[in-house]
Amino acid sequence: MMKSLKQKGTAVFLVLLIGMVLAVGAVNAQENIKESGIGEEIAVSNPEINMSLKPVFDLTAEQATVLTEKGIIKYYPDGTRVINLYEALKEIKGNQSLTISDIEAEIKSGEYRHAYMRTVWPQTYNYRGHKVYVKIPANVNLNPQTSFNLYNTHMVLPSGKFFESGVGWFNSWGLTGLHIYTYDNYTCDMYSKAIPSGTSRDIFLRVLSIYQYGQNRGYMWAEDPQSGQILNTFTIIDGLDHKVDETQEQHSSSQVWTSTPQAKHHDNIIKNQNNQWVNWNSAIPTFFWGKLSNETNTWDRE
Repeated sequence: MMKSLKQKGTAVFLVLLIGMVLAVGAVNAQENIKESGIGEEIAVSNPEINMSLKPVFDLTAEQATVLTEKGIIKYYPDGTRVINLYEALKEIKGNQSLTISDIEAEIKSGEYRHAYMRTVWPQTYNYRGHKVYVKIPANVNLNPQTSFNLYNTHMVLPSGKFFESGVGWFNSWGLTGLHIYTYDNYTCDMYSKAIPSGTSRDIFLRVLSIYQYGQNRGYMWAEDPQSGQILNTFTIIDGLDHKVDETQEQHSSSQVWTSTPQAKHHDNIIKNQNNQWVNWNSAIPTFFWGKLSNETNTWDRE
């Protein structure tokens, strides 16, 4: 297990997850996933859809070298790469006094598009774990102006703090191609490993909150059984009871998006406050939005 490096004094810098999805979002995903138009109706009814977001920026080869020399990017012998997104953004901006507000201003919600499922009120923050298989497309050919296309799962506190595991195609942070990754906004560290594309297959993702060794810990796991690549990291968190978000996520600073083949999320198991693993498809209040754009339905569940 690799331990995320705690950056003392680093404040949470991401856009906070604001508000709660109300009754209009409290639909059962299993019942509604196959019904056409449900996603669009919910989206229209909820024009302000807030997500936990990561800062996005690109790196030149020269900048990546500088960040590596400064220890902001690190490489491990097993092929794992870690970048501290907060420190990297400060460095490339040339502004070490960059504040949380400055960074939030850089993250415009309109630059993100999501297709997602989330646990909602009244049971929003009643969960301590999520396990899921994501059957990824064989390839996603990202437009050069699309920063990434990710499939992931998040555990989110009411404060907006979160941690996640995921897989996807990158064109930012100095990464290109298909990677599994873990990330949290406690330390701002993103761990990643390159995995081969060209085959549609299952990727296993898991996030878990647990009280251990006198601390609340958030565990993140991403695994590609085909290549044998595994990421297993943890961070110190400030609460156990979370909301779970399962998403497809795209970012583009220039509003240039990439149409993607459909991915399937399946075998969704969620852990409740009693530490019992239950099937997410079973009567758990859920908000489901199955469209990444108006044109392309790219996300589904089995």
